Amino acid sequence: MKKTVGILIVILLLGIFYNSGIDYLKLFFEKDKLQLKISGKSKNLKIKKSFPMSKLGVYLKNLELIENEIIINELVEFKNYSLDTIKPGKYLIKKKWNNNQIVNQFYLMRNQNIIDLY
Repeated sequence: MKKTVGILIVILLLGIFYNSGIDYLKLFFEKDKLQLKISGKSKNLKIKKSFPMSKLGVYLKNLELIENEIIINELVEFKNYSLDTIKPGKYLIKKKWNNNQIVNQFYLMRNQNIIDLY
């Protein structure tokens, strides 16, 4: 009886780890992938309206700058950046940035408020 309960507990714990661990493993392997689709080494991106960091992947996908918005949004969520806001301004993005660097750089630049003086 004790052996059966012990085995069931181990199976249950493995199941819990498997379900939650897969997401973290996916993030671990996908975070270093390059996916920016820009010509040249960098691109100036002008953001006109504020939006939450949780929408960063969708925003970049709508501009056709990335293939997969899901990993960007999952990294934003994992890093607890979801409640931060990207404000209007100019943002320089570099082609060599991987998914993790995209998220980190937008987080760092989110309040820069650079405007054009015409």
